[in-house]
Amino acid sequence: MRELSEDDIQAVLGVVEGLALDAADGDTSIPQERLARIMAAVRYCMGEGEACLGEASGESLARRIPADELYRAGYDSIVEKARRTLERYNQVASAFCDYGYEDLGRTFREEIPEEMSRFDPRFEPDAEVIFGYPMPQDDGSLLGIDAIAAAIERIGREQEILAGHDGRTVAAAASEASARGVNLLEALGSR
Repeated sequence: MRELSEDDIQAVLGVVEGLALDAADGDTSIPQERLARIMAAVRYCMGEGEACLGEASGESLARRIPADELYRAGYDSIVEKARRTLERYNQVASAFCDYGYEDLGRTFREEIPEEMSRFDPRFEPDAEVIFGYPMPQDDGSLLGIDAIAAAIERIGREQEILAGHDGRTVAAAASEASARGVNLLEALGSR
């Protein structure tokens, strides 16, 4: 994230003030923790905007864009990611099979939709997301919609690979995976 100029700070404060007024919902005060959370959300969106605009138009241009515009670009990018994530979820769901592995079924059918319904791009785009199903390559560094999208993508790829195996073999691997607390591909690979 870039260093903020005096103008950037004023622009960020304007964005934070607008969000704080929305969050206060008519109240005359807002708890300091909530205000800190809003500021973190604005900074996260700005970082997303900087990454998005930097990729689209070159790093140096992203550094010259006013902070409030970076926020808006980042917010819009996050909302678009959420839309694409929902589309991908529906694609994976159309052929999803948990093979009798309860953690996989619960994560895909309950936890992911719950996280998607709670996802708040305005006030908490950087929420920590944890799923019960052990995902390959999940180091916990992704937040918000990025974590949700990555989980869906990993499960989707896993489903594609598992579909190429005999159902009985996958069901036996599911039983083993559940007992060992690993994902299905890991259990299938150890057979």
